[in-house]
Amino acid sequence: AGLLKAALGLSLTPAWIAAALIAACAALLAAGQYRWLDAINKGVVLVLTLSTMAATALLLPTIEWGAMQWWPQTWALKDVAFAAAVVGWMPSAIDISVWHSLWTLARRAQTGHAPTVREALFDFHLGYLGTAALALCFMVLGAGTLFGRGETFAASAGGFSLQVINLYVRALGEWARPVIGTAAFAVMFSTTLTVVDGFPRALAVLVRRFSEPEQPWTADDTHPAFRRIYWASLAVLAVGAVALIALLLGQLKRLVDVATTLSFLTAPALAWLNHRAMTGAHVPEAARPGPGLRAFSAVSVAVLTCFAVGYIYVRFAH
Repeated sequence: AGLLKAALGLSLTPAWIAAALIAACAALLAAGQYRWLDAINKGVVLVLTLSTMAATALLLPTIEWGAMQWWPQTWALKDVAFAAAVVGWMPSAIDISVWHSLWTLARRAQTGHAPTVREALFDFHLGYLGTAALALCFMVLGAGTLFGRGETFAASAGGFSLQVINLYVRALGEWARPVIGTAAFAVMFSTTLTVVDGFPRALAVLVRRFSEPEQPWTADDTHPAFRRIYWASLAVLAVGAVALIALLLGQLKRLVDVATTLSFLTAPALAWLNHRAMTGAHVPEAARPGPGLRAFSAVSVAVLTCFAVGYIYVRFAH
């Protein structure tokens, strides 16, 4: 919403623009369901990837790598809090694995093709590693334009978005404004569309799974029971999101920090559930992770737990 406000010079508040964007996403999903979600995201991700990689390649030669501070000299509370916020969505939230699984089932229902384990893994790895590569690009872009500039950022979404775009323009030139604006808006719109579908889809499957245990559950988004729960969940999500944005309208950093830190703190539980699901009896033996990957997963869950507990100790007890 802030990016759209900055790019088009809109006079509406970010809360109203956010409501309009969520409504637009809901309309797209109502019209085309998963089919349109898949097609639109492929187009948006293509634009996002090309524009982000172009911007990164152009900025790389201008960065003074020797002047970079690669590690904090001292770990203050604000450094720990910032690290938790960054890691929370780096390269994406852990629950994206659940959404990806449900989208795979929706694609199967749409196309009639049941993917093999190899095909499903390839699809997941392509998306996840691509997300990691883009996250690295945005880290480089941020370091190249923000580090050592002494900038004080606006607390509002529109003001912050305009400042970020202007930083890139100063580093690369006025001609780069549409490239940076397109990349930034593409990543946020694709994220919004993904979340507007992902959370209601997961909740719809969850409710059907436990309310109708005797029925074969499905991720087919044309099923009437699925659609009822899906749209009720989407309505609650939309109202809650707009209310939260309106409440924290002038505190963009706090809003992002709360969201990403909560994601960081819930990661151990989600990782454990993911581990349990993939090693459960309902997964065929041939489709389960091998011993090495299972051990790596268990260690990772333990590490995530230690970091989460350590963060809580430093944040509230230290």
